[in-house]
Amino acid sequence: MRPPATAPRRTAAGPARTALPARAAPYARPALYARTALATAAVLAAALTGAAPASADGYAPSPTPDPPYVHDTGRAARVAEALREDPVYVDPEAVGHLAQGEEARVEALVSDAGHPVFVAVVPSTYYDESNGDPELFLHALHHELGEPGVYVMADPRSGAIGPFDLTALAFDVPVDPYEALWIDYEDMPDGELPTAENELLTEQVGTLVRRIRDAPEGTASSPTPYFVDEYDDLPPEEPTDADYLTDLFPGIIVGIMLGLMLLGAGLLVGVAVRSRREVRAAVPAGAEDGIPPLLRARSAPRVANPRRLTRMLHAELRRLAREIERAPADHPNHSRAVAAFDAATLIDKGDHDATWTVGAITMARAARAELTVDAPARTPAFCSVNPLHGASVDRWPTPSGRNGPMAKKTPKARATARRASAALGDRRLCARCRARSDLGDPVAQRTLQVHVDGRLRQHDTVDGFWKSTAYGRHTPDLARRVLKELDAD
Repeated sequence: MRPPATAPRRTAAGPARTALPARAAPYARPALYARTALATAAVLAAALTGAAPASADGYAPSPTPDPPYVHDTGRAARVAEALREDPVYVDPEAVGHLAQGEEARVEALVSDAGHPVFVAVVPSTYYDESNGDPELFLHALHHELGEPGVYVMADPRSGAIGPFDLTALAFDVPVDPYEALWIDYEDMPDGELPTAENELLTEQVGTLVRRIRDAPEGTASSPTPYFVDEYDDLPPEEPTDADYLTDLFPGIIVGIMLGLMLLGAGLLVGVAVRSRREVRAAVPAGAEDGIPPLLRARSAPRVANPRRLTRMLHAELRRLAREIERAPADHPNHSRAVAAFDAATLIDKGDHDATWTVGAITMARAARAELTVDAPARTPAFCSVNPLHGASVDRWPTPSGRNGPMAKKTPKARATARRASAALGDRRLCARCRARSDLGDPVAQRTLQVHVDGRLRQHDTVDGFWKSTAYGRHTPDLARRVLKELDAD
């Protein structure tokens, strides 16, 4: 069994990490999920039936009570050997999570921290030498390397999406660990961003280095991990027949209940995946060819609370600032991007309703996309269902017959889809919303809702500047118009 829960830890990435399950296989058919769920239920029932009296074979052992606190230091020794040459080590399984040249940029950042910093970009699992505990791995790494410094473990998340799980420990470094190694949740990158594309490791390590550099001086010491080891030396008890009989019926009942839950969850996941595949198939080839990749259809929250919108805006402002610094001053859209950055910053600092925050996010994204093209740009028209989806596309002719998206639908479903499409009129839709409309999905129900005056409202029913400009559809130079509206032009 896994060791008892440890005390809460302060990490450089926010809350304590949780082991994530493996990514589900692509959807095939509901029956496949049903068979998988029932098979899993049988395994769970069998496991739960004898879980209490049986030994914990197959699970990672409890950590040892003495340094280096792990039962095997093979991986830590390999990482330590590499860190003696360079302060940043990237495991081969994590290379795809970094952009080209990003390792060198992270090395340049840590060299300016004022204290030795060692960064190990390695994946963590429950079955590794530290039971998936990054602090135990850092203790083992320090034991092998034997150098004072701040040891950082960057665990890439599955799917190459979202920020790294950063954990940092200071060994014999005279800094206050609570000031140097604690990163506020608001300072973390957006959890829906591609990791390598947005160089999230560079951003996170840069924030950590600034904290280390600005932290007050503390006492040089080494932390001790928290774990309970009172029972590590007790001999295992031999199970009796009574133990098995006592655990038999609860195990079966719990196994059946979990199986039913897994069956329902599997069917729901299957329907959702099939729906997404149908939507992608309904988008004609080349429908988004004229749209920069940064503005193409993407997933976005349907109900966005102010805190989440603010985090999204801060992330977009950071990325836009980086792109402005990289772009040459004579770029045809450089001045437009600077104006958009100024306008979005004023919106962030001002007291406005949530539609202004949504507008600032779309404006910053559009400015960043304009810096990727070499021709003068105009403000794009964003999806009227949810501007956070991306730019809208022109209406395309809905194919019919055997190859159309509605080919397998009933006549009633096809008629409903035609009525829903006609009801949209001239509304501007992103590629995914238009494909959903062709499939008969009432996309109006997916309209973005924001908190205004203490209650949820659809963004397109909130009177004001952004409704009048349709998020730039009726305004060729949106940023200048915003600055004028804010009396800052």
